[in-house]
Amino acid sequence: AGPLREAVQSALDKSAIVTMIGNEACPNFSFIQTIISSGKPFFKSKIQLVSNIDKDKNYYAFTAIGDPERFFRLLSENGINAIETKIFPDHHNYNAEEINIMVKEAANKNCFLITTKKDYVKILDHTKIVCAEVALNFDKKEELFQLICLRAGILNP
Repeated sequence: AGPLREAVQSALDKSAIVTMIGNEACPNFSFIQTIISSGKPFFKSKIQLVSNIDKDKNYYAFTAIGDPERFFRLLSENGINAIETKIFPDHHNYNAEEINIMVKEAANKNCFLITTKKDYVKILDHTKIVCAEVALNFDKKEELFQLICLRAGILNP
């Protein structure tokens, strides 16, 4: 459900499987121990950039997600040079004026606008914006898939 949205024990009590998304190691040892102690199957995944983005260009990255720094780190880790960043409140609905201002700022800095797919789909005019699409890469994905199928009653996936 996301950070701070539900107590860990409450979420574990309602869960059959636990997945953790993140490219960095979780610094909260107690949190990880609570999950492991629950005895629930536990799977980790990493966010991977799947878009083919020109790494020779400079970008103005903007987003309205809960953890914008994660997006900016992902770009950096993939060799994408974001020379400017802008953060909007989570779930922000963009208006044409905001987009036009960023288009002009990007043009003045000789760079291209780039954002997440979550943000990209909220914007009407995509002509000046690059969409950074991501995918989850689960460790032990076959085991996870089989477990989900078993729990869903699908015997021969």
